[in-house]
Amino acid sequence: MPRGSYRYSLTLTSQFYFCSLPLRLDSYSQCTFGCAYCFASNRGGKRPPRNLLPASAKRISARLDRLSRNRPRSVVDELLAARTPVHLGGMSDPFPAVESNLGATRAILDALAQHNYPTVVSTKGLPLANSGAMEALAAGNTVVQVSISTLDPGLSAIAEPGVPPPHRRLDSLGELARRGVPTSLRIQPLLPRRAGDALEIIKQAKERGISQVSVEHLKLPIEINPAIDRLSVALGFDLRTLYRNAGATRVGREWVLPIDARMPTIIQLRDYARSLGILFEAADTDLLLLNDGTSCCSAVDKLKGWGTQFVANYLGAARISLARGSVSFSDISAGVPRMPISQYINSNSRLPTTNGRGAGMLEYLKRNWNGRPNGPSPLGIWGLQNSGKIDNEGLNIYEPTTALKELI
Repeated sequence: MPRGSYRYSLTLTSQFYFCSLPLRLDSYSQCTFGCAYCFASNRGGKRPPRNLLPASAKRISARLDRLSRNRPRSVVDELLAARTPVHLGGMSDPFPAVESNLGATRAILDALAQHNYPTVVSTKGLPLANSGAMEALAAGNTVVQVSISTLDPGLSAIAEPGVPPPHRRLDSLGELARRGVPTSLRIQPLLPRRAGDALEIIKQAKERGISQVSVEHLKLPIEINPAIDRLSVALGFDLRTLYRNAGATRVGREWVLPIDARMPTIIQLRDYARSLGILFEAADTDLLLLNDGTSCCSAVDKLKGWGTQFVANYLGAARISLARGSVSFSDISAGVPRMPISQYINSNSRLPTTNGRGAGMLEYLKRNWNGRPNGPSPLGIWGLQNSGKIDNEGLNIYEPTTALKELI
């Protein structure tokens, strides 16, 4: 049995510039699956899990109890007090094999259910046979997202070692849908030249009563990774050559296909999902304005009375102001948390402390608004362009492109 608990299980994601679910909650400190495309393990050098620690459900419950009586002490507290949904499974899958022995995820789900706290669960590992997990998910204020990249079990075994077969995952999600749990299927990642796979996955999702589908294209890590080579062999073409020839661009530590290479498939899948009455979410960060909902990668905003998604960021500003035809920094919601966030920011990107206080989220959003090399800005969202105008603080005013207007 592991000693201690995972100290950093509940934190602010660095994607708060765009993400509607910026509270990341992980029930385990590391993921035991070996997915070839996993950004978390690639950045860690694909090392096998060591010192895997479970998160403490008691600590999470005590924190929620405290916030019901006392003022927030941190930016995470502020978001919890506002009942911003937590994203369970942001960095490590909540249903690894060790869950059957350690039960950290089950305990956390029970604690969240006791507080009726809105939770989005993302997993590849949820098995139909885990009745305890099914009961816990059905009892809570929960949306469940299951990820599938292909229905081909052989290809899946190479792309996602250790993960339950794709049809088993579909069946698990279908069972949850039958129990009345809001469900979402994530085609993540969408593998190159496998649009046919994605169409079949959407069809089978419909047959199982799943109400939402999101799609996110494969991003290649910049690190040399033998698992990517094995995946290339299984696909029948070299992924790195394909991305290089397509003109992929580097975003952070990943190679991303250009919009022109992704857009036709996204539109094809969106139109097909809509024809079946399924809500469609384009989960690539730069395509978020094409979603049927207003959340980033799951249409939780379509569920009445279910939490308060985070809108005080670039995506929120764009959504509330597109009808007006311009996007200004002042469009960022007044609900932005005020407490310092430096501890959640890479040390190379931190803003200096002023007046004895670390910078808050608003300062980071403002610092990046006009754009920085390799930094987030509203121009990271496809369909926005600089209008050539500025506000009285010298901040750019953006506007939708004609192509975006035609698609939405």
